[in-house]
Parts: sequence; structure tokens; C-alpha cells
Amino acid sequence: MTHAATLLATIIFIQGVSILSSSAGTLDETPRRDVLEQKIMKERQTIEKYHRGYIIIGKVELDGPGDPRDVKAQMEILEDGYFASHVKDLDRPIGFRLHGYEPLDVSMPSKFDDIIDLGTIVLKKLPPEDFASLKGRLKLQRGKKYEDATVKLTIRVDPINTVNGGFAPRSRRSEAITAEISDDGTISATGFSPAKYYCSISAPGHDDQSEVISFSSGKEHNLGTIRLEASHQIYLSYIVADSPEFDIARKEEVTLWSGDRWKATPDIYGWDLKFEQVEGEVQFDSSYFPCFIKDLGKGNLEDFIKKATKKQPEKDPRGETVKSGHVYLLDHQMWKHWVLFRVEIE
Repeated sequence: MTHAATLLATIIFIQGVSILSSSAGTLDETPRRDVLEQKIMKERQTIEKYHRGYIIIGKVELDGPGDPRDVKAQMEILEDGYFASHVKDLDRPIGFRLHGYEPLDVSMPSKFDDIIDLGTIVLKKLPPEDFASLKGRLKLQRGKKYEDATVKLTIRVDPINTVNGGFAPRSRRSEAITAEISDDGTISATGFSPAKYYCSISAPGHDDQSEVISFSSGKEHNLGTIRLEASHQIYLSYIVADSPEFDIARKEEVTLWSGDRWKATPDIYGWDLKFEQVEGEVQFDSSYFPCFIKDLGKGNLEDFIKKATKKQPEKDPRGETVKSGHVYLLDHQMWKHWVLFRVEIE
């Protein structure tokens, strides 16, 4: 059966999954029907995998300047504003967000005959009197070079209604909004929509901070005083192996800063560990599992090469305090490698 024939199939229910037919309106209007049909087929595969969900399609338009592709939503918006996605249920809305525009939540219809066609969704330019603003004060532990510091904000995808709670990756990345920082560390910015923004604050030689800010229409949000701690420099010496049998001739070294993500081998798409700075201490973090670690004690790599085969890692590394001068054994089952490494914190 061709893609077109599949899309024109009637509604079929399989194990609670609604396999929906195409909708004439949006599909007939788009100049790139083939691209939209491919998106629909991909979403059908997702709802078949999770045994639930409904296909939605539509088009985004702006009543002011900008590009519809910059609109933040749970799906990627195509060049001409058209989109295809899925929703987990019909009870929750999906959100469309764009900096400087009114946030829009779209509810799902209770009745439909085929794919849920949301039609044309228009985002309205926010009037200046409804702009939210930001203020705060930055303090750096190391010096007062505020001209090198940055406060950046990006509007968040919210709300989301997908079967896995996530949102689709975007091929187009919208620019962050950069706040002004004066010579005395005062932070100021305006023009924000009444929505949630991700705010990241950074300065060279300091540990970054971030938070989610919920702006209100026409109101000022006060960050208060943000104090950035001086970053720790971290020196690693390590050996990577397929099994816990290590060759000192394969030792490598790297210098990192707290907050950095470290990959022991360049071929992996993710990372092995992150060295997170929390209230002056350095802690391990990771987001790829299964992953286990063991503190072998204070010493050098050479002291533990023969002992490593007898030490089975069993701890989740997340939240574990990193001890300077100690040697660790990492069993990263996600990447199918073992790492024997020593940490020295400045």
C-alpha cells in the first residue's frame, strides 16, 4: 500500500491505538504535501509503538514579523508553517510559544472524523504594555569582569501532550535573548512574553547557574542577587578498556572545568560523566545508563591496575562527591567500556 493509500484509510483501532485517516483541509493546502505525509507516517509509527495517541496536523501563522519555524512547540514547524505531530490524549492542550508573542494553548476537539486537523493557528504580536521585564544583580566570586558575563533566556516548549512526555528535535535553532549587564553587575531586559523561559547565567572561570522563569503579563521578575562561584579546575588521568584489565601504556590525560561533560572516548555520541559544582563541591553526574562507579581510594593509577578486576562498581555516580587524589573505576554499560581514572581538583 502506498503512503497516500495508507493516509486515506478509514479509522482503525488496534490495541487502543487510533490509526487515523488523512484530513482534506490542511493536506490539500500545503505546497509540500509529500513532506507533511512523511511526518504523519512517522507519527503513526510512534502511536503504534506506544499503543495510544492521535495524529494532529495544522499550520502556524504570525500576525507580525518573524518566521513560523521559530515557534516553540512539541513538534518541528516546517518552512511554510505546516506541522504534523501526535497527542497522547484529547484532555490536554498543546502550546505554541514565540518570544514577543502572546502564548497560545490549543485544545483538542472532542469529535473528529479523521486526522485531527487544527487548521490555521495564528499567534498574535504582544502589545508593549503586556511585555514582562527582568532585573537582578550579578556577583562574581573571582573579580568583577561583568563585560564577559552573559545572561541568556530562551522561551520553553509548554505545555506538552505526547506519549513519552518529550518533544521533537528542531533543525532550526532560534537565538537566545541576551540581557544587559551593567558595570556594577545590574541585570536588565524587557520584551518577554507571559510564558516560561529557561535562563542561563555564566561568566569565564565561574560555575554556571540556570533556572526556569515564569513571566507574568506586564510584570517585572526580580532574579535577586545571583552569586557565581569560581570554577574548579579538574585534572584527569585515565585508561579506557573493553574489560577491567588496563594497560598503563594507554594512559591519557585531560584538563576540565567544573560543569564540563567528559567523554573517555571520542566515538560516543553522549558523555561518560559530568563534573557538577554544587555549593563549592564537585559531584559526579551522568544521564546515560546503565552506569556504575566505585571509589578505589587515594593513590595513583599504577596502584590499582591489578586490583581493578576484583572491584565491581555498584554505585550510581549521580550526586557522589568527587574526592581529589582518588582513583575510580567506571563501568559504563551504555558505551560498553570500562574506565580507570584518577581525579585531581585544583
